[in-house]
Amino acid sequence: MNYKIKAVLFDLDNTLVDFMRMKKLAVEIAVEHMMNADLPGQKEELISEIFSIYRRTHIESQNALEELIINKIGYLDYKILSSGIIGYQRVRDLATYPYPKVIPTLKELIRMGLKIGTVSDAPAEQCYNRLASKIISY
Repeated sequence: MNYKIKAVLFDLDNTLVDFMRMKKLAVEIAVEHMMNADLPGQKEELISEIFSIYRRTHIESQNALEELIINKIGYLDYKILSSGIIGYQRVRDLATYPYPKVIPTLKELIRMGLKIGTVSDAPAEQCYNRLASKIISY
């Protein structure tokens, strides 16, 4: 049989974009912002606790910062939460970028007439945001 490749699928995170680098930087800045808003604790301990929450739930958990705050002070302080979210989002947007050679490789595959797509276990909204801001825009 003679098969012709018509499409190539890629995993998105840690294949096309350096997700874990972004995640580590975003969490670090989120913790700094929350500490500046009076969250008690040591920076490295707080970062470690957030990643522990991610391991127990999901790396894209939308509740990790809330859970951390409740664990530390016993209730959800929205000043601390909003500070962390703002810090996280700023770094997330700046620190998400494709690995070297990803864009030229994708362009070459398209030039060859192949369809390209991604598969991911990330929530659809976050996945699309990473694609739209860092891959599709090229």
